[in-house]
Amino acid sequence: MKLIYSVKNECEYKTVRDIAYDYFMISKKYLPVIKHASNILLNGKPAWPDMPVKTGDTVVFDLCEYEEVYEKPEPMDLKIIFEDEAFIAFNKPPYMPVHTSIRHQSGTLANGAAAMFASRGIKNKIRIINRLDRNTSGICLVAKNRYAQERISQQIKAGMLYKEYRGIVEGILEKTEGIISSCISRADDGTIKRVCGGKGKESVTQYQVLSNNGNFSELKFIMHTGRTHQIRVHMAMIGHPIAGDEMYGFASEDMRRQALYCSCLKFTHPLNNNVIEIRVPMPNDIAQFYGSIKTQKEI
Repeated sequence: MKLIYSVKNECEYKTVRDIAYDYFMISKKYLPVIKHASNILLNGKPAWPDMPVKTGDTVVFDLCEYEEVYEKPEPMDLKIIFEDEAFIAFNKPPYMPVHTSIRHQSGTLANGAAAMFASRGIKNKIRIINRLDRNTSGICLVAKNRYAQERISQQIKAGMLYKEYRGIVEGILEKTEGIISSCISRADDGTIKRVCGGKGKESVTQYQVLSNNGNFSELKFIMHTGRTHQIRVHMAMIGHPIAGDEMYGFASEDMRRQALYCSCLKFTHPLNNNVIEIRVPMPNDIAQFYGSIKTQKEI
């Protein structure tokens, strides 16, 4: 991927560095990486950040990095729901870990993405933007290079990335919408399980009831923070755990995993400032568990 800028007015930017920092918002840590790879060009010739620019000049930052990929490539039938030169979004199935770890050296989304990158000649690290629990399905966004990752991370820190989940919970809620706010910390036993309270980080989940069906409800969740197990912990705290969630609720013969999926991501594209909105429908297993739409009562 290349970032190209044509100087129209000498008063805009004085040097190549100014264009990198102020126009493209390349970080101070990343610019030396591009320079070290000789990937900065001024009018087609190798350049360095302190070089002055004038009207009519063209500056190019080539973001090819040729990094070492640590994940073992494993060809998989991953469903792509969005892709361009900066990002690729997958509809992650349930029961698939996102990252490789000591317990999961293979069979992860990162392994599949590494194989896809290799087949397309992309020699960059696998930079996963939004982590999903192993049994949570839905949208998983991957940056194709460091620049795309840094720019989207800036939006996340500023609260500008919209992240929506949907799921089925136990029971009928008294309020059709609300905001749950509490700290989330690790359980005392040191496992992956989380609890509300303690010295954890502040966590905020906004919810809206979409429909009721029997003793279950379909909810939309808007994430204002992104803590581990946040929705699952918050819903259990208010007495309405996610259906099928053995860790925070109850096991179910009809729903073999937590009935939760990432349904929408919305962000501003760092290359063209277009608003990108990615959506996926309810997964088949959750839809079958919840029942036919004809039996649901809309809120």
